[in-house]
Amino acid sequence: RQLEIEANQMFEQYDKMPFDSGVSSVYFWNLENGFAGVILIKKFYHGSSTSEGCRDSIHVVVVEEKQNDHSAHYKLTS
Repeated sequence: RQLEIEANQMFEQYDKMPFDSGVSSVYFWNLENGFAGVILIKKFYHGSSTSEGCRDSIHVVVVEEKQNDHSAHYKLTS
């Protein structure tokens, strides 16, 4: 849970760059040999009537420990 709190605080700062308008949420859960998480970001863009809009981003990360050689396998899907 602490990693989730810190990640949400970090992405809260990202939300404010560069246009000071966005929201994000980060969630983590345990796996049998590691953990996974999702980062959800929505950025709003306010300009002239022809340049307003928003962007949604979804990033999923899976980290699994490899028992045989004390390493980890990372997979990021965006």
